[in-house]
Amino acid sequence: MKGSRFIQVGPVTIGCMSEEARDLLDRLVEKYEETYGEDSIHDKSAYSGLYWACRWSGLICPSGGTTNEN
Repeated sequence: MKGSRFIQVGPVTIGCMSEEARDLLDRLVEKYEETYGEDSIHDKSAYSGLYWACRWSGLICPSGGTTNEN
């Protein structure tokens, strides 16, 4: 996502998220847990969570933008 960057320092990768990216991630986690139950995102594979976010959450538009819904 625009504004996010990652820096490799030896064997460690440091990731910095833009405020927009972090807000979207927080909203995705909230919506996912509303759908599947509290803390359920920790029980799913990363692919499953990302697929759900893109296909079913309603937070990501096909054009690559995001919706303004809560």
